[in-house]
Amino acid sequence: MKEKVRTFDAAYQQSLRECIAGAGEIALQHGHELVRQAVRDGLWVMDIVSAQRRTLLELLADAETVNDCIRVVKASQDFFTECLAPFELTHRGFLEVESLNNKLEVANKELESFSYSVSHDLRAPLRAIDGYSRMILKKQDEHFDEETRRQFQTIRDNVATMSRLIDDLLAFSRLGKQEMSKTNLDMEEMIREVWQNLLTINPGRNMTLCIEGIQAGMGDRSLIREVFSNLLGNAVKFTQKRDVARIEAGSHIEDNEMVYYVRDNGVGFDMKYYDKLFGVFQRLHSADEYEGTGVGLAIVQRIIQRHGGRIWAESKIDEGACFHFTLPARG
Repeated sequence: MKEKVRTFDAAYQQSLRECIAGAGEIALQHGHELVRQAVRDGLWVMDIVSAQRRTLLELLADAETVNDCIRVVKASQDFFTECLAPFELTHRGFLEVESLNNKLEVANKELESFSYSVSHDLRAPLRAIDGYSRMILKKQDEHFDEETRRQFQTIRDNVATMSRLIDDLLAFSRLGKQEMSKTNLDMEEMIREVWQNLLTINPGRNMTLCIEGIQAGMGDRSLIREVFSNLLGNAVKFTQKRDVARIEAGSHIEDNEMVYYVRDNGVGFDMKYYDKLFGVFQRLHSADEYEGTGVGLAIVQRIIQRHGGRIWAESKIDEGACFHFTLPARG
């Protein structure tokens, strides 16, 4: 850095002398480009000030008359102002970015608060709908025909679906507030725990899980477990039409990141709708075919982003899907 400062100092003095000597616009343009390069090299305003001060003192020492001093000071001032322009633009850009970041942070907090409040406010009427439907069925069941019973059950089923949506929305809104406690994670053990739970709630399914050399990681245990619960749960869900569901999990290191993946032989999805994949309440398959709220992958993405990682997916229709996510490699 010292060598860059010395090189800049010499070039600055030369350009300023040329400006005062009458080079005018050419010297000003040269000074502007000189300082733009200084910005790229990591120099800052005080380096410009120091060069300006030294050169100006030398030039004033050489001046023979008061008019010469006035001309030197004016030309030097114009040159200095032009040279500060790149720093002014850089500072202005920094302030604009900082302002946008602050506005984004406020908007996110307002959205989280709104989601939390709305979710709580919706619970009471839903409980009332479900409760009254249940009471009516209990008291009047013998007077209802099969179609009326079906309609009441449809009401209760939709209330249950809405309740799950609210739960997922609450979980999504809480992610921004939840404190993380990062620790070393035995990923294989975590995956086997999640898998055992999936086997229990899917009796009769013919499912196999292959874990390929998955390595330990660093993260918040409850949050990363939620990631695997969603990804493995989706793999189980979207392989339900297969005679044998084949699911695979593994990892590898790439560019100082640990890359984990979950692959299945399910129905897959069309990559042209990829931009909807991680959106809240976005679904690539109908709710009639596959249950779910459309929030799970949005939660997964947010968890991974909070860990400083990335998530993406690859798929072909009827050829399964593979979801990848990264976590910083352990030090």
